[in-house]
Amino acid sequence: MTLSQTHRLRHEQTGQSSTLTLMNSQVSTETTRGGKTRRTEKLFATVAEAAAYAERQEWALLKKGFVLHHQAAVPGEPLLHCFIGGGYTGSLAFAETPQGLYVYKNGWFRSATDQQDFLLRLDVAGRVHDTVALPTILAWDAHYQPAWQALVLDLDHTVYEYHLATGRFRALSKPGQWSSSFVAVAAGRTAFAANHELVVLGPDRQALFRQPFTTQLLKGSPVFAAALGRNGEVLALHTVPGEVQLRSTLDGTLQHTLTGDFGLVRQLEFMCNDQLLLLLELHGTGRLRCFDLAQHAEVNFTLFRGEDGPSWVKTCCLNADQSRLAVLNGSWVELFDTATRQLVHRFRLRHCVKTARLRFIGNTLGARTDYGCFSLYQG
Repeated sequence: MTLSQTHRLRHEQTGQSSTLTLMNSQVSTETTRGGKTRRTEKLFATVAEAAAYAERQEWALLKKGFVLHHQAAVPGEPLLHCFIGGGYTGSLAFAETPQGLYVYKNGWFRSATDQQDFLLRLDVAGRVHDTVALPTILAWDAHYQPAWQALVLDLDHTVYEYHLATGRFRALSKPGQWSSSFVAVAAGRTAFAANHELVVLGPDRQALFRQPFTTQLLKGSPVFAAALGRNGEVLALHTVPGEVQLRSTLDGTLQHTLTGDFGLVRQLEFMCNDQLLLLLELHGTGRLRCFDLAQHAEVNFTLFRGEDGPSWVKTCCLNADQSRLAVLNGSWVELFDTATRQLVHRFRLRHCVKTARLRFIGNTLGARTDYGCFSLYQG
């Protein structure tokens, strides 16, 4: 096993820079501050030990306020690592907007009446331009709605609009009382679920329909998942084990119910011009299942990984034109061509304990990890 990499980090406030170079089993650190440079080298018994040490050193620098920004990164390499901070709450939301990247940060929970969470507005170089106090805690998801020039957020299962120009929040739903919630935007339409009500709004913010739904608990988990097609015309809703409803976003009409032995679904994703629907199972195998929406039948969805070993998918996402699928398999990110299902490339997700949120941002892949890191990787 041979390995060679160089990561350069910089502290914006102090002007200090640090370069970590991993060359096989040796790690060298070069630090520059105030025109003075200091270099140290450390040799390890194995390449794996050296790589682990280099990653720990990088993490220590990130926690001190250093940022890795590497515009010339090759596919699978990080363009950006920055430390967001705060504790892990389960919320890992982030979204791209014309004004920058908004990333969730946990603030504090001192008591039921003294708690605060934030959104940080970053640029692609990791510079923080704004810190936005949220009206309530726990940003489970966030999407930018261009028609409104606003973020649509699921905050503790209550749906809010955050207008970027005014910096004002407006509640779109009543305060959330159940965990079965979601938000999505596509083609000018905004879909959300909160308080057992499914809602789709048009570009003018007028409701196309509002419809109640029921859900249940199974093995301690709520039976709920939803997704909005990229064309904005169809909504997939899972509230019953082994079933997914397909509804029109124009009026909520039930178009079809997909059935199978998939039980509980943790995530739904439309793919291939909304002709296919991916289902990520919640329990058991962590498999991705796939349904053809023209035939309303399950089809084989073998991913040609080119790697031996188990595949247990934690989460997945698609890029804007649905040509690339990113899968988090253990601690590895795998990128596939959706037409051929062939593996394009594979890389290990850095500064992550067990899980992360993935989302494509243009040609790059964003990742907000449970360790408090936000990263962009070259896609």
